[in-house]
Amino acid sequence: MRGNRPRWVLGISIPLGISYFSLVYRDTLRLDHFEDALYQAVRTLPAGMRVVAPFERDPARAFGYGHIVDRACIGHCYSYANYEAATGQFRVRAKGPNPIVTYDNETSLALQAAKHVVRNSEAPIYYFKWLPEQQRFEMRVLQGGDTF
Repeated sequence: MRGNRPRWVLGISIPLGISYFSLVYRDTLRLDHFEDALYQAVRTLPAGMRVVAPFERDPARAFGYGHIVDRACIGHCYSYANYEAATGQFRVRAKGPNPIVTYDNETSLALQAAKHVVRNSEAPIYYFKWLPEQQRFEMRVLQGGDTF
């Protein structure tokens, strides 16, 4: 059913649709490779470790990397900077210091922005940084007093 649209609308719509979905596919493929690399990097750690992987958000992208470390850690490690427990707005809450997740929002935000000085009680924290030129993650073990 063509309706009252001119024929040229169809001629433009098809290439635009193909271009759009090709770009979405390309971005999703890159994100998938990125997530797989983080998953593999996290699996090199002993189980139950604290992990932080602060990624800069790209406003030009429809999706961000904010929760990739959370997914990579499922069943293996703890995403220590996860904001959900610290905000008190979700079912999972942290009411005080614990070995799993930060309990105050200021610390969570500082960890997510990579502007945190590790306390002795938090150490060790495994920090993952993406190296885009090498398409891999660099891991550092942070101890008390370290900044990243």
